[in-house]
Amino acid sequence: MADATGEFQYVGAFSGFLFSYPATDAAAINAGTKLARIYTGDVSDFTYSFTKSLVTTLEQRGIEHEFAGVTVGPHGFDTWSQNLVDFLPRIFRPDVAAGIPIEATVPKPENGVLALTVADAGQAVTLSRATNVGDRLRSTGQLPQVTVTDSRTIAQAGSSGWAVTGQGYTFTSGSVSVTADHLGWAPRLGTERAGLTAGAAVPSTMSAGAGLSTPATLASATSEGRFGSSSLGADLALDLPVDTEPGTYTGTLTLSLFPVD
Repeated sequence: MADATGEFQYVGAFSGFLFSYPATDAAAINAGTKLARIYTGDVSDFTYSFTKSLVTTLEQRGIEHEFAGVTVGPHGFDTWSQNLVDFLPRIFRPDVAAGIPIEATVPKPENGVLALTVADAGQAVTLSRATNVGDRLRSTGQLPQVTVTDSRTIAQAGSSGWAVTGQGYTFTSGSVSVTADHLGWAPRLGTERAGLTAGAAVPSTMSAGAGLSTPATLASATSEGRFGSSSLGADLALDLPVDTEPGTYTGTLTLSLFPVD
């Protein structure tokens, strides 16, 4: 048999085997071959054991090759057509060595921050004039835009995300007071992305809810959704009994941001 080393730079062996294994120059074969990929059918392919023996011989002689694994099917064209679909894209590729080199440097990340900011609402968030809606007086409004910025590195944050909670405090007008459970909200997101979730709506006590007298979640982010800036908001509703003493009632709503696992 004539030595054809270097004449075929791409070799695909579909259920291939050799009857004999002549002396070979592994270094010359490796230098002259860009790809040698071996395919075989499953145990129903009568050449299966011979092909596996070929792969073992190539490994023992230090000849560089790729074994594609076992294709389900016998020794026939249905099996080889699957192998061809895998093989052809590997040989018709552009010469990347002739392309234009492009490089980019990613610097070591600096420590970032987890911060919360609230848009300026002036002296107070003014709810609408209380309107009689049958069984209660209702005032509505909107929470000023809340922005959470998370620029923490992976080393800083690990697998943690974050959560923002809100809690209301007593509303007073002169000597009259109304507990914060009369204040409810419906959180919403100004930024939509995977891993960022608005908190559940919290009805007031007059709608059989707990109101905001205890902390409630405005929004939360997983380790996937925490990055960058997130815009949050909420619709507010203050429900009061219809016989509430007239006056301007002033209360406080606090927001807290903290990391969560």
